[in-house]
Amino acid sequence: MEHLILEVGPFLDMASYVGVIAFALSAALVGAHKRMNVMGVVVMGAIVAVSGPAIRDVLLGITPVSWVIEPSYVFVAILAALAVVPLSRIGVMSVLRQFRLVSLADAAGQAVFVVIGASTALAAGADEFAAILVGTVTGIAGGIIRDLLAGEVPDILVRGLHATAAVVGAALFVFLDVNALVPKDQAVGLAAMVGFGIRLIGIVLKLGMPTVVLKPPKA
Repeated sequence: MEHLILEVGPFLDMASYVGVIAFALSAALVGAHKRMNVMGVVVMGAIVAVSGPAIRDVLLGITPVSWVIEPSYVFVAILAALAVVPLSRIGVMSVLRQFRLVSLADAAGQAVFVVIGASTALAAGADEFAAILVGTVTGIAGGIIRDLLAGEVPDILVRGLHATAAVVGAALFVFLDVNALVPKDQAVGLAAMVGFGIRLIGIVLKLGMPTVVLKPPKA
């Protein structure tokens, strides 16, 4: 499939850059915490920021992927990641880390990319269920790749409400958009806020899915 040109207006386009910046910051912060050099921080930020949309395009058969058509996404991600470097050296990021900045940036990026992924899937002709799945994958892929590059177990597998927030956000957007209940821009904003709100509740209250614990066999 040729690259899909979505007529979604300036709001969704702006939202795309918000998602890119949020994921780039979250990845760069993790890289800085892992004491990576400047190149490592920038590469982490750039890869994580565009990985979700790239996987979305591959799933939908859209080629070239979005960042090839719009390299400005990569440039913005690099600039966002670079901004972390001087701030880390003067101790600002260490202070902000106490306020769970990585988790908040990840939550914002996920919320935005979920609805953009679902919107792209619908525009590509996917049915509602497929659109929800594509939106969910688009939103959570960046965080998974970030944690794997940092040598960590992906956060989504051990804590938080990542998947719940992604599925609810995608489903809400699809419901609102397919039924034309509100204009697309409002559907995007509402679904993203709900998804972010669920993640925020999980972060603040330290909620998550039940964990599986293997008990040792009785002697």
